[in-house]
Amino acid sequence: MPNRILQPDEARDLIAEYRAGSSMAALSRSFGVHRETVRTHLDRAGVERRSAQPVLSEERVNESVTFYARGWSTYRIGAKFGVSQNTVQRALHKQGITLRPNNIERQAKSNADSRNLKHVFVENEQD
Repeated sequence: MPNRILQPDEARDLIAEYRAGSSMAALSRSFGVHRETVRTHLDRAGVERRSAQPVLSEERVNESVTFYARGWSTYRIGAKFGVSQNTVQRALHKQGITLRPNNIERQAKSNADSRNLKHVFVENEQD
């Protein structure tokens, strides 16, 4: 995106919108500037930046642990709370939960186990 210089009133508006909850990416698009330009204006104004990663509240982390223990996938939990499955996985990991293999990993293991069983049966038939 071509960069442009924000006028002082635009910079004030950008900062006010960020403080009101707009993301840096949204401000970048809205003001037609690069995200680094947004970051620079926020830093110059001494505005504390929010984390880009969504977080789960303590209550939702506890609910996530319960749902996961009941067999829910991290994807399903994330969809329930409006966050990514990676956010759920990070929260569970911080709680000391060992994650189950995902469907792709389980399928690969199942395929490998099937190949191993076929190999064992072939060897036994040859004896």
